[in-house]
Amino acid sequence: GINAIMMYAMDICAQAGMQSAKLSCVLVMSAQVVLGMLPLTLVQRVGRRVLLQFAGLTMCVSHLGLAYDMMARERSMWTPPWLSLASLSLYVVGFSLGMEPV
Repeated sequence: GINAIMMYAMDICAQAGMQSAKLSCVLVMSAQVVLGMLPLTLVQRVGRRVLLQFAGLTMCVSHLGLAYDMMARERSMWTPPWLSLASLSLYVVGFSLGMEPV
């Protein structure tokens, strides 16, 4: 879950070739803090079911993006340099908006 992502965020960013893995890790973690407050109003307006469906979809897509990035780097294939950070950020958004408040 989110604990594994947060614990290994710096390693994931470093393996992805980020020049500033620490800064990328701080951005991902600060996004979780900021997005943790948003669901307080969304749960009442949108509903839990919609938030859970959104969370499941975004977390799945982010895992696919991260898996592609890691496999492509392992096999020396081309991958966008921003894909790891985007996948981590998307996972945090999905978790923070859907799974965390429920």
